[in-house]
Amino acid sequence: EYGAVDYIQFEQLSEASTPVPATAGISDKLIDLTQVDLDNDGKLDDQVKMTFQTESKAWFDNTVGFYVVQDGNGVIADPVSGKTLNPGDDGYLQAAIANRITDLDMTRSTGTLTTTLKAGQILAPFIVANDTPEGAIARTRRNMKNTYFAFEAANADQVAHIRSSSTENQ
Repeated sequence: EYGAVDYIQFEQLSEASTPVPATAGISDKLIDLTQVDLDNDGKLDDQVKMTFQTESKAWFDNTVGFYVVQDGNGVIADPVSGKTLNPGDDGYLQAAIANRITDLDMTRSTGTLTTTLKAGQILAPFIVANDTPEGAIARTRRNMKNTYFAFEAANADQVAHIRSSSTENQ
């Protein structure tokens, strides 16, 4: 039985159902678009068309999104101060939400979402339980318990709430 948020899994499909290649040191919870050459022309692609599907077993209508990270450890840059933040650092939630790809905000009613993404970046998922990303930022001064990241250190309860479909049976 699942509470407000137990987990949400995502599946990434690229154009022509060709999987985005994995990069050493990058978690399968992340989407690595730094080395994408889907047309096999020997040149890195500038853009990647991707389709996302979410599955939620949560009771609440959560928002799922993706934000840009600098590496497989979840390091991000605060867009206001330029300061480098690691998962668990003060201000990580606000900076992660500010670094999100707004075209990828999804809820239970979104179903399948197809979009074209800029290549050359690494994306990490986040979940806002029963709220929006803007709502998460507004309530951070009181409570961060309802926002979850792929990096356990960034989660208030230090528990994994996000997994990819490739780790579903592990």
